[in-house]
Amino acid sequence: MIWEAVVASPTLVTLDGIETMQQYEDHYWRIWYEHPDPVFVAIDATGHKLGAITIKPNDTDEPVSGWRIGIGVEAFARGQGIGKRLIERSLAFALVKNAMYVNLFVDPMNNQAIALYQHLGFVEVGKVV
Repeated sequence: MIWEAVVASPTLVTLDGIETMQQYEDHYWRIWYEHPDPVFVAIDATGHKLGAITIKPNDTDEPVSGWRIGIGVEAFARGQGIGKRLIERSLAFALVKNAMYVNLFVDPMNNQAIALYQHLGFVEVGKVV
């Protein structure tokens, strides 16, 4: 599912290349088994995966002070509130963990995602180049 977010990020793909992005994705899930981050998955009534969100610590503090989310929603399921519900679930998780903040990275060309994040209260604090 998170791969859907990568391929929906043309700026990132242009900068790093699709092969490098695939290597990052493969590496993340390989080490996930040893060091799992919370993952929430949205499925429909038939069990088909619609989207997923990971939430990983931004630091090594105990308790963790901040969390970073990574989200992907299948193209056919976008615009149906799946992303909104996944983010709300992750924010609830972070709140229970007493997080001081939650952040994310988004491709500046992904206007639909940016609008969703802003609607949910996220604000831009900087740009990574």
